[in-house]
Amino acid sequence: MNLQRRSAGLSELMYVIPFRYLHRAVPDHETKTRAKVREIEENNALRDNLHDFVFIKASEQEICNLVALPWNRDGRLHLHFYRDHEKKPIRVPDTEMSPLIRLMVEQRQKFSFESPVDNPEALESVIIKTGLFKDYTAKVIDYHYTGEGIRFTLGIPVFGGVRTLRLPDYDAKNVKVKGTLEQLLDKNFILRVETELFDILRRRLKHRCTSETEREDHDKLNRFSIFNYLKFDDTTSHNHFRALMLLCATLRRDKHTKEELMSLVPSFVADPMSPVNDDEAFITAILFIATHNASYRTAAKQYVSTRPAISASLQKVMPLIKDIRTR
Repeated sequence: MNLQRRSAGLSELMYVIPFRYLHRAVPDHETKTRAKVREIEENNALRDNLHDFVFIKASEQEICNLVALPWNRDGRLHLHFYRDHEKKPIRVPDTEMSPLIRLMVEQRQKFSFESPVDNPEALESVIIKTGLFKDYTAKVIDYHYTGEGIRFTLGIPVFGGVRTLRLPDYDAKNVKVKGTLEQLLDKNFILRVETELFDILRRRLKHRCTSETEREDHDKLNRFSIFNYLKFDDTTSHNHFRALMLLCATLRRDKHTKEELMSLVPSFVADPMSPVNDDEAFITAILFIATHNASYRTAAKQYVSTRPAISASLQKVMPLIKDIRTR
């Protein structure tokens, strides 16, 4: 690391990055030598790689002394402690800081720091098998299919959990999952498709589309449409997903696929005009979106009105069908 260790009356364990590295320099007409230009370029590269972080390894009292120095109070650095929920300074172990510093300085993979993940307990855990974070337990934030296979976006809590280190593009072979990869993906896949399709439908109904979002939505619908062939061993999941594929075909204006699914989906409900559970009511609501047949909407609304609680999927779809015009 191109950092200078300075005692400055403090512990030799402290690492202070020279102040000049915190400013982006620009070569000007007075910059005569190649050596000076190279120094400026190296300075800027280091600054970018550090992502505005300064790493200091010292005792709590030594850091308190540093934070209290006049040159920190005059607006040049703004050093401060990371603190936990009880406002106590966080002690970060070397096992956590070492790969983080290497990640920032060496830039061997993409990353970003974000706010803590919402409901982390709801995300699946995997163990990283290779790289700087080998043997770390991470949460699966997202995944997508590529020509080379499945890629994950993983999240690791850092700095005492006050930030999440987001690591994209982890190949499936580089993570260890509990059970099988198929079980991990199936658990979240249907929910992910449902969320994306409902977001697209909501934008269209609320007339909140821009040329950019329309292009993005078009690409997403095309990508989801290739999953028409998927089958699920669980009947409930299979029927739910077929209904989502009917919604996808409707949003894509794919007449052929829509007709094909309309020959199947109504049979998933014994009586679409009188659904008997949340799953059937959900399918009935999707049938209304696909056909604009008011009878389907009425049946879904009557079902919901007699239940004190309904499934999350049904909660999401009911507000969306409220303002759709019927034939």
